[in-house]
Amino acid sequence: GHRMVLRKANYLTVQTGENQHIMLNPEWLQTINHSCEPNVFFNTTTFELQALEDVRPGEEFGFFYPSTEWHMSSP
Repeated sequence: GHRMVLRKANYLTVQTGENQHIMLNPEWLQTINHSCEPNVFFNTTTFELQALEDVRPGEEFGFFYPSTEWHMSSP
């Protein structure tokens, strides 16, 4: 889910439209790291975190930042 919609990106948001960025909820979702081999995906239509493969207990989630960002707020 999301808790706030912003017009401008920051390092904690996920882009859902040209001028629409959401703050994820629960907050721990905001700190999922980038991966070139992601195991999760943010579905910006359903606002769900989806596993792309089996994720083992204790394994860190990683997603491919450019899959949701049209222009990165910071590298």
